[in-house]
Amino acid sequence: MKRLEELLDLLTEEEQRFNRLFALKLSERTALAAGDTFAIEAGTRSMERVAREIDELETDRIALTHALAAEYGVPAEELTLSRLAELTGAYYREPLLSAAARLADILHRLELQNRQNAMVLRENLAVLNEAVLSLAESGERGLEAYTPMGAAPARPLVAARLLDQRA
Repeated sequence: MKRLEELLDLLTEEEQRFNRLFALKLSERTALAAGDTFAIEAGTRSMERVAREIDELETDRIALTHALAAEYGVPAEELTLSRLAELTGAYYREPLLSAAARLADILHRLELQNRQNAMVLRENLAVLNEAVLSLAESGERGLEAYTPMGAAPARPLVAARLLDQRA
């Protein structure tokens, strides 16, 4: 039973790290929207540290899972938290199922946040692309970037074009 307690402790630590990563991803979105490169860089370093911690915890969890699989006579690749909850009895069933549900929830929220951050980044790149295209066009016409009335040159916005499509 000591191994099950260790596993629950590891799962709690992993959940805490994933929650920290989620908080960093929320901050990343704010920094991306604001174009705050210093905050983006600092956040990326923090996310890298948390990701290393998660990797270390995962390594420990995998080793512990292999030991538990041998103890319960189950192939390690088949020993999910749900399966372990079935094998361990009532005392550990709820904590294991609860940990599995919480981890699934935070991983789902991280996936959604990653998608939102990617959307903000694509929007920023589209705006940057348009700025570069406008500068390139102004160079072709001389230094004038706007029409005489101060309005932007009349041409459709090309949001899908990237800075360098060969990259």
